[in-house]
Amino acid sequence: MKFLDDIKTANDVVKKIKENQNKILAGIGAIALMFGLFYGYSYYKRYKEERAHRSFVAALEYFNAPVKKDGETPAEDLSFLDKKEFKTETEKWEKVESVFKQGYENNSGSGIASMFLTYRSEALLKLGKFLEAIESLQLGISKMKNEKVKSYFKVKLALMLIDTKDKNMVDEGLQILKNISLDENNISHDLALYQIGQYYWNSKNFEEAKNYWNQLLLKYGKTEKRPSPWVEIAKERLKLIDPSVE
Repeated sequence: MKFLDDIKTANDVVKKIKENQNKILAGIGAIALMFGLFYGYSYYKRYKEERAHRSFVAALEYFNAPVKKDGETPAEDLSFLDKKEFKTETEKWEKVESVFKQGYENNSGSGIASMFLTYRSEALLKLGKFLEAIESLQLGISKMKNEKVKSYFKVKLALMLIDTKDKNMVDEGLQILKNISLDENNISHDLALYQIGQYYWNSKNFEEAKNYWNQLLLKYGKTEKRPSPWVEIAKERLKLIDPSVE
């Protein structure tokens, strides 16, 4: 390095440092700034995630709050716990929808932003706002990073789309289920097979129902390492259309 040229004694080192002290200080300052920015960002990110979790827990209190029936009195005084209660289902779910909507808007960049949207979707369902519930869940799924969690909510979205009875939405929901049914490694594979069979059962297309439910029995029967809870339900219905099923 050019900086080290002609250095033979300790005095030479001191001389070189004095000659280049501005450059050295600038370099040290740049390194300090870099580390400061890195740790500052890490602290901000941690603070943002902690704030999001606190907001989510607070919103859950409303989600889990009871609806007090007329004339009902609590068994004990829990006012000191700031217990949340509602007089009607509508009052409750309007509040739940509001707090999760606000929670998402305040924490949209956090790692759990998608969960605010899924809970808001549930509240919208309770309020009968079906299309808004679908939109909220779709946005939530788009923000999910965990593929296993995403798969579960994709099935839920598919069923919501099918329940709309709108042909385009029904087709979209059915296609979501079929895509999952083609991936045997998907954690929701058995559920998708069952729900497709259920769709065709309700549509009186019993051949297609048999097709998907037989796949379910073959893949997830009791002899398999990972039996599915949907097998027995599908089997009972299959017996009604296929006497050979044991």
